[in-house]
Amino acid sequence: MESFDILNTYEKILSAHKAGGRGLIKFEPSLRQTLVSELKNLDPKNPDQKLYAMFCILSHTTNPIFEAHDWLLACLQHYPAYNVEMIVACLSASLKNHVEGSQVQGIKIKKEILDAYRPLLYHPSPLVIEWTLRVIESCGAQGLIFARELDQIKPPLWKLIFLTHRNIRELIALLERRWKSYGKR
Repeated sequence: MESFDILNTYEKILSAHKAGGRGLIKFEPSLRQTLVSELKNLDPKNPDQKLYAMFCILSHTTNPIFEAHDWLLACLQHYPAYNVEMIVACLSASLKNHVEGSQVQGIKIKKEILDAYRPLLYHPSPLVIEWTLRVIESCGAQGLIFARELDQIKPPLWKLIFLTHRNIRELIALLERRWKSYGKR
């Protein structure tokens, strides 16, 4: 197996972003296996720099890492231990690997993954709610299971002076319009 340094790879992604690039990484099969073995060494309950870096790496792969599904699900389920930035990074990795990965494989997103998003809709940080809605928006028709929650989390009009609350309200409106076209809302 090739060697894989999580923090070094993370720094390469950051450098690419600073240079105006996207920072995407293509994992060859041997490096992919090394990445998967590194996942097993990271504890989802221990939010540290390596965990954050791994979320970033999983968000910037050219192809979803299907072997990361269970590990990412465990991370989503341990979100109370994370700060807002860590939760957003976890959601981004989940979007890339759970949602896009399921779409690439042509299969439905697993119910336990969708269920892991539900408590994040009620997080005290509007940024976490916004990112959760972005993930749900990418779920397509499967996102309909969150229809009831949207009425409960819609920000009141007086909070619309804040950009994040406006984004939340716009995402909810987008989802409601889309779901209406499905004939379900």
